[in-house]
Amino acid sequence: MAKHEEISLFFGISPSLVELNEILKVDNDLILFDQSGIEEILPDRPPFLILKKAAVFTNKNGNKSIVSLSEITREDCAGHIPEELMTPLILFSKALALTGRFLAAFLNGGNNVVAEVIKTGPVESLLGFSDLRYTRPPVNALSYAEVISVKGRRVIKATMNTQTWIVAGDHFVPAGKISGLEYAIIPKQLLLAALRQ
Repeated sequence: MAKHEEISLFFGISPSLVELNEILKVDNDLILFDQSGIEEILPDRPPFLILKKAAVFTNKNGNKSIVSLSEITREDCAGHIPEELMTPLILFSKALALTGRFLAAFLNGGNNVVAEVIKTGPVESLLGFSDLRYTRPPVNALSYAEVISVKGRRVIKATMNTQTWIVAGDHFVPAGKISGLEYAIIPKQLLLAALRQ
């Protein structure tokens, strides 16, 4: 079984496997995480934590990458255009930020560190007007992040390019992307001590 097929089965999604393979470009080192596995790495918990499943792998460019599945509920979108509820771009951005946060923490110490966004490049909506019907919650979002650089010794900074899609039945609808999403990887105990001051 091809790795993108394994991810599709694990996530329980059925869009075109050709399309999924083109998005992910999985090469090797596939590791799958359910929600409890995600919670072993991230300090976040629901309702803030919307990631349900994740797959970490090396892509065909040799870069560490992640794809995650998020479930965005009606409750998550409450109050955003109440007459015709829709998922706002900020929730797709949140899914992207959490996806990158998981990968940065996983690659740099797991649950002993916290990856915090310190800088972003452009945030871009990819939804066309005719795609808005797919934003009605509940929405499953597939988010992808690829590490493009890691710098530093005392404070490690990881920079990623990210994109998210709405899983819409048998296909993916591009929803948004953030280029140059930069994380500082901070020892968890140091972060908690600073918050307690």
